[in-house]
Amino acid sequence: MKSKWIIPVFCVLMIFAYHFVAYTGHYGYDDLHYAKLANDLNHGLFDFTDHYSYRWPVVVLTALSYQLFGINDFASALPALLVLTTIILLVFQVLKRESVSVIVAGLSLVCLNPVMLLYSDKLMPDIYLALAVFAVLYTISQHRYGKMFRDPRMAAMVVAGALLVGFMTKTLIVLLFPFLLFLFISDIRKKQFMNFWKWGIGFTVAFFGIYFFVIFLLTGDPLMRFRTIADGTLQGPLAEMQTVGFFIRQVSYRFFALLTHEGIVPGFLLALPLLISKKWKDVFAMKDQCAFYMVASVFLLIAADIFVPGSFMDMYLSVSARHYLFLVPVMAIPAAYIVGEVFSGVRNPLPGIAVMFVCALIAVFLYGNSWATTYFPLLVILILAALSRNFKSTRRVFLVLLVLVLMIPPAIMVKRANEIHYAGQRTIVMEEFILPDSDCIVLTDDVQMRLAKYYQQFSACRTEFHHFREVVEMQGKAESVFILQNPYTLHLSGEKDIFQNFLKNKDMNRTFSDANTKMVVFQLK
Repeated sequence: MKSKWIIPVFCVLMIFAYHFVAYTGHYGYDDLHYAKLANDLNHGLFDFTDHYSYRWPVVVLTALSYQLFGINDFASALPALLVLTTIILLVFQVLKRESVSVIVAGLSLVCLNPVMLLYSDKLMPDIYLALAVFAVLYTISQHRYGKMFRDPRMAAMVVAGALLVGFMTKTLIVLLFPFLLFLFISDIRKKQFMNFWKWGIGFTVAFFGIYFFVIFLLTGDPLMRFRTIADGTLQGPLAEMQTVGFFIRQVSYRFFALLTHEGIVPGFLLALPLLISKKWKDVFAMKDQCAFYMVASVFLLIAADIFVPGSFMDMYLSVSARHYLFLVPVMAIPAAYIVGEVFSGVRNPLPGIAVMFVCALIAVFLYGNSWATTYFPLLVILILAALSRNFKSTRRVFLVLLVLVLMIPPAIMVKRANEIHYAGQRTIVMEEFILPDSDCIVLTDDVQMRLAKYYQQFSACRTEFHHFREVVEMQGKAESVFILQNPYTLHLSGEKDIFQNFLKNKDMNRTFSDANTKMVVFQLK
């Protein structure tokens, strides 16, 4: 048992190594807004009119990290890295009594998932939500099948606490409630675990009651968080997403196309043979933790697919795969069991081959190359496993092949990070403008402007960064006016074409350029 701990430890070291090797910085909007809110909190400021301020787990942990390490990229990334570390350890706790093959498969499906890895060091709330969802399911599964949380009061208290943390992070924790309702009704019919549900409902009501009471004490309105959402900037996108046309596109193809393209679903695809076997009814009876997590995956997928955002929801779905991070560790559990059975020759791999073949064909018609980097390689592994069912000695070979295939998207991400060269971009901004702190104004795109203010630790400095559209207003307000062109941040801000038009007919001299980052600095005459 002790030797198995090497596997999660290695996974944790891997995600930290990935951060130092392939960190691509910030997106420039939500993440840097959280950074500013955390800095404000450290200075005793809290904006009760900003719905992002109410995502306390993100803001508070980031503020604590800034207190310990200062405002820098490592301090911004550390909370998310620790959250993913916790997810990895919980997944290991679920699988630790299984074979090494099952453990390696499960942890690989989590920490090598491209979306999970991409947001492993980002200042965003989605990975916090993933931990909250998995913590709820882990506690319930341990109470039902494991040796931990056997006391119904303790299990109920932890579940209620995890639900509250998830709710404080993003109200999308409500997507977990259809499964909890199914579980509750199932237990009532079987007359089991009733003490857990009694205590669970009680603790949940009490915790959420305290939460809303605290908001009432702070703002005078227990529903202030929802009012800030209703008055916020999300209502434009939300209005579009509440149309019938959007809902039809979402349910019919858009949801699964996004998850397939971004690489969220390999775990679910590997586990799907559980549901297409003759014993699918036994799966929904949830007699073991493999079936428990499989049913949870199904309910979460359906809930996410048919979810229609309302005016009280603080995030909308199907814009980015990061909103579905909570699916990854849940799906990894049943997938790990199925992979272990297929590679050991216990389970017939043909249903898995059929599922992966269909998905690989669909992926061919999606934009990107996920069919070549993920689904066809997984299909080949399953076919080879089918051809080698009588050779149990090949079990470790297929496990190694699985890990290597799952490493393809991360390897591409590392290559992309080296092309972006974020560290070089940051160094140029620091050395050319921030460290000298001369009396000058730097005009640049929206994302680079926000990044620079973050590098300045949100403090007033002699060097001021402004949006390039403010060129007229900034003339004559400093000794020098510079224009900073950064292709990467122009891409993030979506202002590339506008910026190129802005540069036309400007009387300026080029003062700096860098071949690696392709950044250019001009000085207005």
